[in-house]
Amino acid sequence: MQSPLVPRPREPRLRRHTLVALVYLVAASAYILISGIGLAWRYEYDVIVLRAETLKGLGFVIVTSGLLWYGLKRAYHTRLFGERIFTTLVESLDDAVLVLRLPERVVVYANPEAERLFGYPESALAGADTRRLHVDEASFAQFQALSAGEVAAGRPYRGEFTMRARDGRVFPTEHLVSMFTVDGSERYAVSVVRDITERRRREEAVRESEARFRQLAENLREVFWISSPDKRVMEYVSPAFESIWGHPPQALYERPTLFLETIHPDDRPAVEAALPLQREGRYDIEYRIIRPDGATAWIWDRAVPIADDAGEVYRIVGVAEDITELKLAEQRFQQAQKMEAVGNLAGGIAHDFNNLLTIILGSLEALEDGGTALPERDAARIASARRAAERGADLTRRLLAFGRGHATVSVDVDVNRLIDDSHRILARTLGEDIELHIEPVRPPAWVSVDPTRLESGLLNLAVNARDAMPGGGGLTIRAVRERVDARQAESLGLAADAPYVVIEVTDTGTGMTPEVQSHAFEPFFTTKEAGRGSGLGLSTLYGFARQSGGTVTMASTPGQGTCFRLYLPEGEAPVPAAAEVGNPRAEPSADPLRGLQVLLVEDDDTVRQLVVDQLQALGCAVTAVDRGDAARERLEAGVPGFDVLISDVVMPGGLSGPELAREARQRWPALRVLLTSGYPDRASEAGADLPEGVAFLAKPFRAAQLAAALRALCGPPTD
Repeated sequence: MQSPLVPRPREPRLRRHTLVALVYLVAASAYILISGIGLAWRYEYDVIVLRAETLKGLGFVIVTSGLLWYGLKRAYHTRLFGERIFTTLVESLDDAVLVLRLPERVVVYANPEAERLFGYPESALAGADTRRLHVDEASFAQFQALSAGEVAAGRPYRGEFTMRARDGRVFPTEHLVSMFTVDGSERYAVSVVRDITERRRREEAVRESEARFRQLAENLREVFWISSPDKRVMEYVSPAFESIWGHPPQALYERPTLFLETIHPDDRPAVEAALPLQREGRYDIEYRIIRPDGATAWIWDRAVPIADDAGEVYRIVGVAEDITELKLAEQRFQQAQKMEAVGNLAGGIAHDFNNLLTIILGSLEALEDGGTALPERDAARIASARRAAERGADLTRRLLAFGRGHATVSVDVDVNRLIDDSHRILARTLGEDIELHIEPVRPPAWVSVDPTRLESGLLNLAVNARDAMPGGGGLTIRAVRERVDARQAESLGLAADAPYVVIEVTDTGTGMTPEVQSHAFEPFFTTKEAGRGSGLGLSTLYGFARQSGGTVTMASTPGQGTCFRLYLPEGEAPVPAAAEVGNPRAEPSADPLRGLQVLLVEDDDTVRQLVVDQLQALGCAVTAVDRGDAARERLEAGVPGFDVLISDVVMPGGLSGPELAREARQRWPALRVLLTSGYPDRASEAGADLPEGVAFLAKPFRAAQLAAALRALCGPPTD
């Protein structure tokens, strides 16, 4: 399509340039000749001189004519070169180019890409109004309104509009419009039109990708963050930042140094030293942060670098995860391991230690009950020794309470009633300067536990709370129902989605530092002065809770107080037994222990002799052996016929007490069995599935306890 920007054919232009030079040559020559003849005739110049001057003038004309022709030719070729460069450039563009005559906006030139883009041949575009190329009249009017002002002011206009091709296809385009003039009067506009369909698709794909990324990032529990390598600019941080750090994301955008400011002072140097590793992809660190409310949270932070094609890192992408619950679970696991190790160690010596206590207590009891009046001073010394031995036995039980397999007696307990029954003794223990609040659970809840150990645990917590409030304060004991979710269950070591009764004991005391909290459940750890605590209270409570199917957690803030939460599996209220009618109990017979034939199996000589003495004092006939296989031989002999077998649990010779008990009960069903042990771990394992007719008595025991156990085992049955 011909336009003011496209050169006319070359030959006519060259002929015009040559004709101009020839006209100049002829005209100048004629002028010189005529002028020369006129001067010669008027002034009678010499013909020779006139000829010479004429020839000189003609030569000048010829030379200037040649120069004129050469100059015109060079100008023509220069213009032709520029026009050809423009034409080649325009026709090779991937963008459509339209030259419009103003003000009509009629197409005077369209490059091949314009013909391809709009689908119109050259003949259809020539002289066409650009209105037909817009998707509708409104689009055309908007284009005119927006571009007219810029173009009129001599500024290029850039904008995006929807266009329509000849076949009806609609597509988005980007326009760059500028104006120029020809011969100072004719005004034209050049419109470069680019099809941006693919760009729009890419932009839409990017938007969809960003939307998916944002949806994913904003629903993660972890914090997803993007920053500059120098940490001076935070480009993105997901909303989880607020739930974990306690600060809104906007605060981090405005002050990127907030990241380091929130890190625990003890961990900050390590994090600062690790930051350069982000550029290498080796940034993987755990640290603590301090939230605005003063709480501490553990963070696991990882990051990788993003580099350009030249390998230059221009962005850091990372993920920060709250691992506080995991850390607490690790601490509980380590605590459990330490306590189990101490429990195993204690259990290992418990057998011998309890045997010694059995001997000491039995001997002291024999001295006290010997029938001979002792001097007051000697009686006081014996009583003091007995109390010391009993404290040693109690200390052993408390130490072993958190060891695995410690035997317990579990019954159904009404939590509200137990707390209420403890109220009076707790009030006396706390004193008048501490206000005690009790909040029962509604409706009442039941748990299956050893009530004595639960009461002891609550009392221990109350005593600790009292010591933490020397100036007085408040203590609240509250019982609630809770269902732990899967995450809590995993961190606490409980059953997921199971009902629990939680007993909270909260004080307003001095609280504990994180260092003290990390050791609180360790056996023998105490912050009290010497002689005021054994350091076994919390470890015993922890062992009791774990053995009962629950756990204990603790939250404490220095200066604000401490809250212990005791989780116990919720049970069902027991069904009252129907009253027995017309079945009165028979009158008790004489002491069933008199003349009782007892086979005693005990490997410790001193303990064996002590128990023999105790049994004989009760009126029993005793046969004593030191091994399980020896006891089997006596039973098989059948002389005399034994009524009761008393055996230690841990026995040498390969036949343990429980094994002997099961075999004896199978072969002699009428034989009653009483197992004893100073090794609670083994006793619990052995007594877990003891058959009917078999009872257990823990060492150390006194004669009265032995008699009570035998009477319960062999007493007269009810009718």
